[in-house]
Amino acid sequence: MNTFWILMEQIELFIVYLVIGVILVRTGVLSDKGLDWIARVVMKLSLPTMIFVNVVSQVDQVALVKSLSIIGLAVTASTLLYGLGVVLTKLFHVEGDRAQIYRAMTMFGNVGFMGIPIITSIFQERGMLYVSVFTIVDQLAMWTVGVKLTSPSGKGKFDPKKLINPATVAIALAIFFVLTGLKLPGVLQTGFQNIGATVIAQAISAILCLIYIVKEFPILHLKKENFTVSFQELGKLLALGIPMALQFSITAIGVIVVQGAINVYGENYMAGVSAAGKLQNIFSTVFVAFGATIATYVGQNRGAGKMDRVKQGVRCTQLMIFVYSILAMLILYFLGRHMALLFIDASETQVLDVAETYFHTVFWCYPFLGSIFLYRNALQGLGYGLVPMVGGIFELVARTGIIMLVAGHTSFAGVCLADPAAWISALIPLIPYYIYKMRKWEKQSKVKMTAN
Repeated sequence: MNTFWILMEQIELFIVYLVIGVILVRTGVLSDKGLDWIARVVMKLSLPTMIFVNVVSQVDQVALVKSLSIIGLAVTASTLLYGLGVVLTKLFHVEGDRAQIYRAMTMFGNVGFMGIPIITSIFQERGMLYVSVFTIVDQLAMWTVGVKLTSPSGKGKFDPKKLINPATVAIALAIFFVLTGLKLPGVLQTGFQNIGATVIAQAISAILCLIYIVKEFPILHLKKENFTVSFQELGKLLALGIPMALQFSITAIGVIVVQGAINVYGENYMAGVSAAGKLQNIFSTVFVAFGATIATYVGQNRGAGKMDRVKQGVRCTQLMIFVYSILAMLILYFLGRHMALLFIDASETQVLDVAETYFHTVFWCYPFLGSIFLYRNALQGLGYGLVPMVGGIFELVARTGIIMLVAGHTSFAGVCLADPAAWISALIPLIPYYIYKMRKWEKQSKVKMTAN
């Protein structure tokens, strides 16, 4: 399961938890006093316990040492996100305290609620350790840079006491237990696992989020008239949603075709590509975020009739994708082999060679990969679902064609070219159609101005 589908799964779970939260709020089962108690349990007991137990039970000293590279990644990610926030505030002319808040929003995300389930799903054995190590940098940045950004006129002061909280204490204790080799008695470990169960913590957190929304944002309250069915609107949603669903299915088929060709080369190649794919999925998550953002941005501005802002937003996002792609290219080309050690033992040199070969073959095409998410989601935000599906067909044909030509006839690097071919091919219908629609809008705007 790739990162995208893991994210979709978490969103589906979130929706289920929202429904439960609505029922609990509307029926009055949860009072303000009860909510306060639940919040304390989650933040001061469930989450810290979950971190401590998962790290201690699943991690040894060797794994801990290997995970320290996450600190470098966390520092790099925080720096890049802060830089992205600065660029965005400049591009969209956000100034003063609002600019500071915007940069803080860009830099800091919800590492706990969305981060933990996603990372632990990708890294099933060491996911909690990676989250814990990342949290060290995240917490330090939050209570230093974050405090500065969110204080009026940037006058906030760092309070070292803020770094001492149940989560950071749990991380410190877990690292101490791993380094010293100490183990919890069986009874205690079982009890702590039950207290810090991931699903329970997620559910409670989601319910609390919903309750906060219900109490603080009346505009989001559901009313009777909101449940009125409009077949016209339903038809529009289906016209957009069905091609999107087919597009994802087509893309998945292409991935299966490539995986079948890789399996022919043997277990080492399967393991190497799997590790490389996991690492690439982590980096491409930024592209997914760009795509989701531009879809919302384009949809809002199209609805408001501000197509000039749509064009500007797409252009700025393309620039950001290009800059990020260059960084990803450099990191994965030169450091991909070393970063693959997060998934592969250092003794498995052939597997590492396979991962390195994959990165060296596809790295140059990351700007195209990022652009797929940009133009596919921009067109969907404009209300055009058919062309993105056609892009998926182009992607499938390219992958299948490369595999038929090279699988079993050339080196493994030839099979790796299936991904760049697919990414470039997917853009063949997307970019021209986007340009066509923008030019059509410009012509219509000129006609209206002339008529007036």
